[in-house]
Amino acid sequence: MFGFELNNGLYFRLMRAELKRFLFGLGVAILLLTGDSLRAIGQGAFVPFNDYSYHLLDRYSILNKSVTPFFTGFKPIQRNSIIDLNFLGNGGSAATMDPMHYSYFTLDNLTERNRLGESAEVFWRRFYQNDHAFYAFRDGSSFFQIDPVLGFSGGKADDRMPFQNTRGFTLRGSIDGKIGFYSYITENQIRFPEYYREFVDARSAIPGYGFYKPFGDGAYDFFNARGYVTFSPVKPVQVLFGHDKLFVGNGYRSLIWSDHGKEHLMLRLQTQIGKIRYYNVFSELADLDYLSGSGDGIQKKYSAFHYLGLDLKPGVFNLGFFEQILFQRLDSSGLSRGYDVNYLNPIIFYRAIEHGLNSSDNAILGMDFKWNIRNRYSVYGQLVLDEFVKKEMFDRSGWWANKWAVQTGAKWINAFNVKNLDMQLEANWVRPYTYSHSSEGITATHYNQALAHPLGANFSEQLLVVRYQPLPKWNARFLIMNANRGRDSSAFGLFNYGSDITRNYSPANRPRERGIHIGDGVSEHLQIFDMLVSYQFFHNAFWDVRFIYRRSDSGGALNDSNTMFFSTGLRLNLDLTRYDF
Repeated sequence: MFGFELNNGLYFRLMRAELKRFLFGLGVAILLLTGDSLRAIGQGAFVPFNDYSYHLLDRYSILNKSVTPFFTGFKPIQRNSIIDLNFLGNGGSAATMDPMHYSYFTLDNLTERNRLGESAEVFWRRFYQNDHAFYAFRDGSSFFQIDPVLGFSGGKADDRMPFQNTRGFTLRGSIDGKIGFYSYITENQIRFPEYYREFVDARSAIPGYGFYKPFGDGAYDFFNARGYVTFSPVKPVQVLFGHDKLFVGNGYRSLIWSDHGKEHLMLRLQTQIGKIRYYNVFSELADLDYLSGSGDGIQKKYSAFHYLGLDLKPGVFNLGFFEQILFQRLDSSGLSRGYDVNYLNPIIFYRAIEHGLNSSDNAILGMDFKWNIRNRYSVYGQLVLDEFVKKEMFDRSGWWANKWAVQTGAKWINAFNVKNLDMQLEANWVRPYTYSHSSEGITATHYNQALAHPLGANFSEQLLVVRYQPLPKWNARFLIMNANRGRDSSAFGLFNYGSDITRNYSPANRPRERGIHIGDGVSEHLQIFDMLVSYQFFHNAFWDVRFIYRRSDSGGALNDSNTMFFSTGLRLNLDLTRYDF
């Protein structure tokens, strides 16, 4: 839909611009945050998005009665909150968790725990003196750690040979316990299976990343940089400024905000008072609908996000409420005027501000919950309301503007009394046109990628995730996904059936006003089976063997596809590539 090919000069100009913005923001933040008012309460980095780490955190939030309750509904999670858990604190014991998991968390957070481990063998006398880090040191309340990021894999899919070649580094640390910092930078060359390439070409962006340069025969070359600083002006409030991702909820998917898309510039405030956790996220996003190919047509749009989390029964029942406004302010020449300061108010309801401004901004609100049962089970869910008229809803007329999304799910730890066998069932329903808007410039997207679910809207989905770790270094994950959605097609003219959330839904584009249901348009049945077996031969170093089967059956023959993808490779401090869409 937005397909174009970036030339080399444009690609590198865009990458330089992104890096300059990040470094400028980092420098400004450090200058602003070095005042005497900062409190030394152990500022540090957050746990980067990683399928293995976050599953273990969620597992022990459900499983252990003795673990200090911590909130899993808003990610990433700060490392210091993990250190405070009983199983890693000074009064804790490995007896509260499986020894192999205890060992992993201990190594992963040694630097934050005011001590460093010692390796039996010293590599080059200076590097890997500690089992957990390539290079780390501590000086009083300051510390620094740097690690390489590597990923090399190859496989077979379609008529090509997919591969991945990733090199980079990650660093984290703290300055005098007052300022925490984190950075992650990689250079990548990847060839994806055909269905993945079709998505990239249609969106002009790689899922989870962004701009790219064509590389070789059907491959992509792209640069990725994330980073932020953290500080605390007063003890209950923590501030993060930089480029990173978010994930809101406890499911495999999030219908509120997920980490599937590209990182973005954000100012994040987290306030905790007793059982109340309150988050404000003020974001700058990119709308690529205006991209001209010259690099001068990228429009900025913005988001203001509130999330109120209530630990009604800490460690057992959590309830959350959120509201979000997506907006764009353009001057007479059609260029962005920047962030509307009215939305910087961290307390007031955004809907009230929107009415006061007489604006037509995109407002989304909803709730989520998590209930841990008998330290063995967990049920969770989300409700998203993009637009809602009670009369139309209860009349069941299928009015097009009743835009909502619902998630329900359950987790079972040590299923069937098998140690370290965990199962998860999840279902998601998203009505047509949810997350969309009459103005394409303020849809719930960033770099043509959905902020929430990667399928966009107008679908129903069922997921089964099974995880098993029989031995300390071996683990397996099995994912089965089944989805039904309705898609647009030229065979039906130019009608928008509400699946592609980057499109506007003006009356001329909609097929009708009522009788709109999930699955309208060109029906597609999507099935994915993803099997992964990993061997962790060193801390955060994995050898993976992976098999993916994806089948798409559609009412439009051109959309049919059948992909079998086998790959194997090594990765160090690198998360898995997502193929689940």
